[in-house]
Amino acid sequence: MRLNQLDIFRGIACLMVLLFHYTSRYATIFNNEITTQLFDFKYGGLGVDLFFIISGFVIFMSINKNKSPIQFITKRFTRLYPTFWICVIITFCIVYISDLDQYKRTLTDFMFNLTMVPDVFGAPRVDGVYWSLLPELVFYFMCFLLLYFNKLKKINIICSIWIFLIVINHFFDFMPIRVLLNLRFGHLFVIGIYFYKIMFDQNKWTNHLFILLSIVCSLLININPIKNIFLIGFIISFYLLVYGKLNWLKSKALSKLGEISYALYLVHQFIGFVIINYLIKIKINEPILLILIPLILTIFISILVTYYLEPPFRKVIKRGIVRLEKLKIN
Repeated sequence: MRLNQLDIFRGIACLMVLLFHYTSRYATIFNNEITTQLFDFKYGGLGVDLFFIISGFVIFMSINKNKSPIQFITKRFTRLYPTFWICVIITFCIVYISDLDQYKRTLTDFMFNLTMVPDVFGAPRVDGVYWSLLPELVFYFMCFLLLYFNKLKKINIICSIWIFLIVINHFFDFMPIRVLLNLRFGHLFVIGIYFYKIMFDQNKWTNHLFILLSIVCSLLININPIKNIFLIGFIISFYLLVYGKLNWLKSKALSKLGEISYALYLVHQFIGFVIINYLIKIKINEPILLILIPLILTIFISILVTYYLEPPFRKVIKRGIVRLEKLKIN
């Protein structure tokens, strides 16, 4: 089951992150405020928070379809890695032939990036946005363990402990468990999980309680009130979604943007910076063009990846997995 409104949410989240990188982030990194003359979208990075909430929702939808832990992890692998590998190759090559020396990576760095977690190996990222993939993978692994040990019925206890550890870690900073437990963003995944439960599982009062606890958690760990205002906005939007109040929300453009959002998210930042730098170099200094042109070009790359490059690559990987399974059976 594919919810059109979720694709629209993805499209909005992706657009937020793109506008943040092409305005505020570019201005900060390159000490050039030309891209912020029209507007400064400095809170657009919070689109990643919306992505994490969507992830919590969608992954539990996926778990409902794939009760087998092996099937679940295989589906996640074939969904994430083929697109990611293609985007790594494209970004590495484009940046390599550009004049942005600070973002050029060695072949060794490139190989470590193919794991999706270059930070674990101390390698610089081929694109800056890869930082958010580690929290996603940690969350997927936790879901795999829940399936493997048949502990989905204990999700309330597990999420209670998770939220508690987020708050404790914020105040006492237990470095060794920060990455393993994904403490910085865990409450966002929890919100997504319980919106799924409200919509498809059971609309119990405890589901609403966990969303409230996640809001309290965010209030405790985020001193910036703007972040919490955005979070409340995301939560209100999801409440409208799960109670069927967004059926009127239709946008083909945002829906299509949502469909290509994974590839677009992966390729937009450093390639966008390359394009903006080149435009400035050839004396194109209109702020709207410096945002619009990289936006259009990275969308074009993402369409190629999503609809033309990734599907055949994914089929090859799926065939390889099927052959491995047959060898194990024999």
